[in-house]
Amino acid sequence: MTRTEMGFECKRCGKCCLTIPCVFAQARYHLTSKSEEVCPELVSDSDGYKCLLVERDSEARDVLITGDCDDPALAHLKKKFDAKLIVKEYFPSATKEEIENILWSNTGYPEFWNIPQDGWTAVQCLRKQLSVLSLK
Repeated sequence: MTRTEMGFECKRCGKCCLTIPCVFAQARYHLTSKSEEVCPELVSDSDGYKCLLVERDSEARDVLITGDCDDPALAHLKKKFDAKLIVKEYFPSATKEEIENILWSNTGYPEFWNIPQDGWTAVQCLRKQLSVLSLK
């Protein structure tokens, strides 16, 4: 995958992976930001760092390459999602009060997601939980 295919200009500095291992590294290799080990999927070459997982795994690529740099100092610039609008997709006739109840009482919103069982991101988890709830 080239830098332009990612949708943003990655400088291949490796800072994102070296600072906070991605959810895949955390789940597969039990790495944390306090781990002394570096993810085995992160390799360096003459042009900087690259993630082998992103190159070979389309699910990882979709989750990790969002068009944002994952530098923790720039986290406030990441795209946000509107959970209420997502609930409305699954429950189009729900009132504002019902949407609030669905979010707070029937999903992991706002931060308690079942990763990786329901998905690798908050949006994937929310959609999975809403999908199951809509079938009841």
